[in-house]
Amino acid sequence: MKIINLNFQFPHILGALFFLTTFECSATSISDGLFNASSWRATLLESTGGANHSVQQALTGGNPDQYRFMTHNFSGAGNLVVFHEYLDASYNPSLEGAINSITYSEDRIFFNPPFSGAAIGAAAAIMQDGKVFFGPSSTYTSTSWTTLEQDSLTMLDFVANDSTNPDFLETGSEIIFGYARSNSTGGFTGQTRHGIDNWLVTINPVPVPAAVWLFGSGLVGLIGIRKKASKISELSA
Repeated sequence: MKIINLNFQFPHILGALFFLTTFECSATSISDGLFNASSWRATLLESTGGANHSVQQALTGGNPDQYRFMTHNFSGAGNLVVFHEYLDASYNPSLEGAINSITYSEDRIFFNPPFSGAAIGAAAAIMQDGKVFFGPSSTYTSTSWTTLEQDSLTMLDFVANDSTNPDFLETGSEIIFGYARSNSTGGFTGQTRHGIDNWLVTINPVPVPAAVWLFGSGLVGLIGIRKKASKISELSA
């Protein structure tokens, strides 16, 4: 009787499953270009020298139309840091999948630089388990609308004041998104006025290997092949 040996097929087919290309899961976008008061909450994280702030929705003058208008008020030397928290959406890695990276963009403007070189401090910011983490910092000075774009931000790019990072993995809890604004002055008395528009966060999930969902069904078939090969070998003995 002719012997048919199928044993060699198992490792080769199994290896092929693991070298299949990965599936790109759909990205999730959270954005706002209207800035309704009910959609946002501003929290003063740090203030010295009596510095304070205010915020409101402006109906015209944005890029285009509505935007979020902010002021920082100083009465001498001081500084402040404000976290602006978006309330209408969030993302939970433990329920929706681990995050590979975040893409962040915003349009911003500085209406009234009080002196040459005056700038507004800015950063993407998130909150997890009640702690605020700041993305890469930037400043802006332009009195015209300009766009900030930051790509491929990982959890290591977001740092809290205690030097810790958020958890973007499948063990991570709910993440709230927003942005931060800051100012410091050595003796300026007055108000800085600035705005933000077209705020956008894109959450890029960890790609899922094709082998993950093929492996289960493929393994069952491969086990069947081995059993069949074993029976053929037994019959030929």
